[in-house]
Amino acid sequence: MQVAMILAAAALLSMAAAVSADDCSNAQCSDLDRSSCAVVQAHGMPAPRTADGQREFGQHDGRPDGRGTSALAATAWIDAAERIVRVVPADIPRLPKSVHLALTARGCTVPQPDFFFDGTVNVIHGNFAGNPTPDHAVLCSVDGVSHIHVVWGGPNGCESEFEARDDSAALQTAAPGRIEYSRLIAATDAPFPSERRSESSEQGAETEALQGIEDIFIDKASTRHYCVRGRWRDAPGAD
Repeated sequence: MQVAMILAAAALLSMAAAVSADDCSNAQCSDLDRSSCAVVQAHGMPAPRTADGQREFGQHDGRPDGRGTSALAATAWIDAAERIVRVVPADIPRLPKSVHLALTARGCTVPQPDFFFDGTVNVIHGNFAGNPTPDHAVLCSVDGVSHIHVVWGGPNGCESEFEARDDSAALQTAAPGRIEYSRLIAATDAPFPSERRSESSEQGAETEALQGIEDIFIDKASTRHYCVRGRWRDAPGAD
């Protein structure tokens, strides 16, 4: 009888180990919703195992992640994602009425980085397509996913919504034990590295005079987006 009880206890321990607390597996996702699991996996937490026992992606809990810091507890990343500050269009000063209406109709809120800035950020304007009046670009968050949303100031332009990414993907550890939202957009005067230098100098000058939209992961890297002949083209930004 004692042998049977020992064998049964061992079987239960084996089953518990297969669904460990550090795995964001289907069993754990019964307690955390799927979006929470996505947050965990995006920031150094262990990912679900495949049938052969290998992790699909992510790092091991407690080991250094891609930012050179130890991965924090899963709940810390989930809490940080829930604490991202978002501003509604009605609370953004000096926003043109047409832009306000377009953002409100889309259901946009504007996420704010956890770095010190004087006033609302992620709302910019510039000459992105050669229109008679300024174009406006906003980092528009809808249901936890942000895209760059452009309200064009005239007939010229490119796709109005692009570069959609989970807001949780823009979280990073800024100091031990502190997680911050870090996505920022800005207008850039850096010229697009034109692929049309063999064309007329007038066309080339017109292209390079336009501004771009710089999509920044603060203190990490950035990508510059340029509206060139109706298409968004990318160029490396500052590291």
